[in-house]
Amino acid sequence: MEALTLTSLSRTSSRFQARSAFTDTGFTTAESEAIVKHPLRRRIIMWLMFLGNAGFITVISSLVLTFVSTSSPGDGLSRLFYLLIGIGVLWLLATNRAFNRILTRLVRKALRRWTDLDLQDYARLLHLKGKYKVIEIERVTISR
Repeated sequence: MEALTLTSLSRTSSRFQARSAFTDTGFTTAESEAIVKHPLRRRIIMWLMFLGNAGFITVISSLVLTFVSTSSPGDGLSRLFYLLIGIGVLWLLATNRAFNRILTRLVRKALRRWTDLDLQDYARLLHLKGKYKVIEIERVTISR
């Protein structure tokens, strides 16, 4: 979500688009079209889709291996208890604002350090529509 926010997408739109990409629920909106047309946003969404699918496969395979290899009913119940505790801890971290602020700072630092792309969407910032666009004109000096 933070990476999309840094591309000048609103926090609300970033959160929605990141969650829909990560959970592989493709919503078609004007916002999603703006993401597809923006090369950096498209790359971010692609990685979220990939990580979401990899995470889902990892969770399913871990659950199957955890409960298939139980030897006794008590062993299965203790594993279920630890699983629920782990889910609870993840839920607390995901909803904790202080943890979210720390994670946001880390993501911002990483993006600024390891990317050299211009993170601003100038057309959206200037509310340009239709055939209007932002261009860069180089200054040329003519010597006589």
